[in-house]
Amino acid sequence: MVSENYRVSPFEAWRIGIAMRLHFAEGSYDALKFNFKVPQTQRSFETRRDKYFYEKVAKSYPKKQACIEFFLSNILSGKTWIGDMNGEIYSLWQNKMQSLSYSFKSELSDCKHYCDQKGLSFDDLLSCANELPPLFKLYFSQKISLETLCALDVLCNYCAHINKNVSDPMGLLQETSRIVVGYKPFLLPKIDKQKYKELAINAFTNL
Repeated sequence: MVSENYRVSPFEAWRIGIAMRLHFAEGSYDALKFNFKVPQTQRSFETRRDKYFYEKVAKSYPKKQACIEFFLSNILSGKTWIGDMNGEIYSLWQNKMQSLSYSFKSELSDCKHYCDQKGLSFDDLLSCANELPPLFKLYFSQKISLETLCALDVLCNYCAHINKNVSDPMGLLQETSRIVVGYKPFLLPKIDKQKYKELAINAFTNL
């Protein structure tokens, strides 16, 4: 986890923003592995027309962790240009983090209800043969959140076993699984694996 006391400059906020966009784009860049470093210079930053936005971000979120989370929450919401990003999206994400385990428990109940209706097991929920896994169908129908997809991947690592040859003409499965894999390390510090495992077991065994 990034030190909470580390303060960022506008230039560093710009590099963090670039790193976060690369992290969720197709490719092999890992923002955490490379510590949000990208080959950009202070001189390049000074010539940018959007420099004001990064100055604003650095002023509003001077601590590095908050700056990272600001970009994370906005990119996950579909905002990739700095001029479209805003603090309200970050605030909503922070609220979501505060109720993460409660939401996970509630959405697991929705998953169990779906499985009972379809005659599926927990393993069936994650399986991927020739079509989208039922879990992803629930996500695309907005029955469960991206955070629940990530939490279940933390527990089961199902993304590693997704069939690459599954019928996915729109690329939804591959794109979403890539986002899950990218998002998961940012959620790991917020997830108590033992607690979440117990929640999953209880939800699907009616203990």
